[in-house]
Amino acid sequence: MALSAGDAFPPKVLKECCSAQAQQAGKRALLFFYEGDEACADELAALDEAGGELFLRGCDVHAVRSGGGATTAAPLRYPFVIFVKDARDQLRAALGPAAADQGPESHLVDATGTVVSCCIGSSGHAHTAIEYASSYWEREPGWAEALGGGTGAGAEPPSAAER
Repeated sequence: MALSAGDAFPPKVLKECCSAQAQQAGKRALLFFYEGDEACADELAALDEAGGELFLRGCDVHAVRSGGGATTAAPLRYPFVIFVKDARDQLRAALGPAAADQGPESHLVDATGTVVSCCIGSSGHAHTAIEYASSYWEREPGWAEALGGGTGAGAEPPSAAER
């Protein structure tokens, strides 16, 4: 893997994947690089499920996929995932020479653009991200009140529609 925890995530790739508004707001990002929606459907479902909790911790989930593997149904199926098209795998190639050959990989990036956690392989990306985020990042205050809910420990993350 070309990047590891503690490395600066390539700013150009981060700029292409995350909106300027999110970057200015200091949002964190989970960037999941993969080939196609159908081949990674289970992991996309896991990332979508984790997306609500990550959102509460100031983190957006970005699925960076090659153009050939994209389906039109994926954004509807996985509302907590922001899909980014990687034309000719240029974004992934910017991660380093070996990145394109490794299969699915994800990088959890903090608000400063530093990689804090990585995962490589066909599964485990959502679990790895949640494990790190739950250990090191607090839930942002005020989300439950803004939605009219309680603030108790059992309060659930907002749905994609509520975001």
